[in-house]
Amino acid sequence: MVSIVAETIRLDREVIEVGLTLNAAARKIPAIRRAAHVIVLILAGTLGLAGAAAGADTVAFDVDFAGTKTRVSAYLDRPDGDGPFPAVIILHGCTGLEKKEGGWIWAGIKRHERFLRQAGFVTLIVDSHGSRGMSTALALAKSCWGGKGYAVRVEDSYAALAFLEGLPIVRRGAVSAVGFSQGGGVVLRALDLGRAGREEGALAAGVAFYPPCEPTGGLYAPLLILIGGADNITPQSACQTTKSMASQAVHGSPLDMFVYPGAHHAFDFPLDRRIKTPMGTIAPDRDAFRDAQDRMLRYLRRAVGQ
Repeated sequence: MVSIVAETIRLDREVIEVGLTLNAAARKIPAIRRAAHVIVLILAGTLGLAGAAAGADTVAFDVDFAGTKTRVSAYLDRPDGDGPFPAVIILHGCTGLEKKEGGWIWAGIKRHERFLRQAGFVTLIVDSHGSRGMSTALALAKSCWGGKGYAVRVEDSYAALAFLEGLPIVRRGAVSAVGFSQGGGVVLRALDLGRAGREEGALAAGVAFYPPCEPTGGLYAPLLILIGGADNITPQSACQTTKSMASQAVHGSPLDMFVYPGAHHAFDFPLDRRIKTPMGTIAPDRDAFRDAQDRMLRYLRRAVGQ
């Protein structure tokens, strides 16, 4: 059994440091060893008193993977009210958040984050690439073209889950994950049926926007895929195959999928025109975006009983 112990290390005016240590009793679990020590840096008000006003905080947690420890940064926000609330882990695509550039990727992710927060969810945007010093150019070479990074990002997701479930404002058992492009692929892999029953915790559900789909032996929690019918970066045909395989898993959860005819990759992001990239076409679709947000919200609410 895994216990999560929170200890206040230092209180200095507006900064609170909290250490979250995952201890495996009796049995040593590989997944716990990989993320054995999660250290969280929380700006004042994150843990908050009941009814505290909402406000974004920068947080960080340490992730051990393949012998390397990385402090992963994330951006935490919460709804108004007393809580506890359900929560959503938000996972970027293969190029990262591009937060410093102030471009459309960060704007698009923040648009989804605000929507979920205003609907009553605590939100945590995880910066997997930026935390590892990966610029957009480096991410394109290593993560997008190279197709690497899924395994470590799955561990980032579970460290984020442990962090959120250690907060009194978050309802335990009600944390889901939402990912975009590669981030959607991370959600798909994180929900793999092989992870069911592990003491690292479990996600309540997932939503994957236009993910790179792969064969699956089933999922332990429900997953919704939202994808464009004209997507030539992550074709919906691969996800149809994944959906068919998931439906054959005897003890698996449902994989639901909705295809937007004519929509391209990144249809939900605030672009002003269609752009052809070396990987394929990206283009906005306002109608698909609005419908996708509604479907995402209904799916997450049903999964956590909100």
